[in-house]
Amino acid sequence: IFLLAGLIIATVIFIVVTTNAISVYKEIRDGRRTWGDLGLHAGAGAVLIVFVVFLLTQAQNIIT
Repeated sequence: IFLLAGLIIATVIFIVVTTNAISVYKEIRDGRRTWGDLGLHAGAGAVLIVFVVFLLTQAQNIIT
């Protein structure tokens, strides 16, 4: 059950990162942001997702 909760949390984080990148892209089209901002947000989001997957893997090894 803990693994399922972890997967749900990872899914929520993925959705948050995706919506953040989409909102930054919208601001680029409006002229308020630059492409560098989108790269920064996407890169930070990718690092966050990789970190969460790593933590889930470590938790699974500890639980089982």
